[in-house]
Order: sequence, then C-alpha cells, then structure tokens
Amino acid sequence: MYPIAWVTVENETYDSWYWFVSLLQKNLNISAGGEGWVLIFDQQKGLLKVVAKLIPNAEHGMCARHIYENWRKKYTDHKLAQDTPQGANGMMNTAVEHWCRAHFKLGSYSDSIDNNICESFNNSIMDSRFLPVISMHESIRCKVMVRIQENRSKAHKWLGTICPNMFKKLKLNIERSAKCSVLWNGQDGFEVKEKEMRRYTVNLV
Repeated sequence: MYPIAWVTVENETYDSWYWFVSLLQKNLNISAGGEGWVLIFDQQKGLLKVVAKLIPNAEHGMCARHIYENWRKKYTDHKLAQDTPQGANGMMNTAVEHWCRAHFKLGSYSDSIDNNICESFNNSIMDSRFLPVISMHESIRCKVMVRIQENRSKAHKWLGTICPNMFKKLKLNIERSAKCSVLWNGQDGFEVKEKEMRRYTVNLV
C-alpha cells in the first residue's frame, strides 16, 4: 500500500469527484484518455461518470466484495444460484467485465477485484479522522511519512529485485507448474491442466 493522495470533501458528489480525479490525473501525468491505467472503486455513481468523462479509456474495476454485500442485502436467505436464480441473474447483470477476472481485458496488469488496500488505509487513519480537519490531515501526513520510511528501510534489506512476499508466491507457482500439463491448440493458445482437476485457457499475444 502506497498512499498517493487523500482529500476531505463535503460529500461524495460528482463535483467533488471531478475535482479530485482531475487533480490526480494532472499530478500523475495520466493521458487524456487514461490508456494503460487500471482503476478500482466502489459503485459510486458520481465517480463512474467522472471516470467516463476524464479518463474513458482507463480500465476500471468494481470491488467484488461491495457487489456481494449489496447482493446479500437483497437476497439474505439464499446462498446458491440454484436456490435463487433471480439473484444469480442479478449478479451476472452487474457489469461482470468490471469485477470478474474471466472478463478482464488482455493487457491489464492488475487482477485485483477488491479495494482492500483502501479499506486498510481508512482503518489505519481511524483515530486521525476524529480530529479537527487541519490536525487530521497533519496526523495522516505523519503516519504516511513514517510508513513510507519504514518500508523503504525494509526494502534496502531485500536480496534481489523482487519483494520477499511476491517471491514466495512466485516460487509456489513454479512448484505448481511442475505438476501441470500443457496442450497447444496449434495457433496462439494453450490449455493448461493441473492434476487433471483444474483447467485454464491461456492466450498469448
């Protein structure tokens, strides 16, 4: 988690989102269309409209956890699609291209389907949010500054160019790949099977 910007506004309105995203776009040098960027957020209507206007070509995802929570409020007594076909249809009609990995575009370099990072940040500044507005922002600034420095110090101790947690996952996937079999379709795709139980289709570009 590397917080870049945060802001206090009167409400989550179109105007406040437009102001914030336009400043973020300028400071991060995001192109006018937003190509190559991936955004993930909740289902705020004002934010959706702002993204469509300012960076329409950026790929944006919706937090699957929030989609599920909204679904559960409506279908509180059901869990399986067999028990609630209406609920299953409602879930699949919630723009699956924004929260289901199977529908993500090739070239998107993020497969995140939740905004847990933002929730973690919000939780870490909970005490600060009860302070007066100027003191609140000063407290948050200090927290972020200390966190960045602590992580920088940890990074100096790394061996290699990959952070330790990601390297563990990489090693695990390398071990799993030894148990996979690959079938080539003769063109630009492969079918990968793991222990005859899981099957994936991979297209190469």
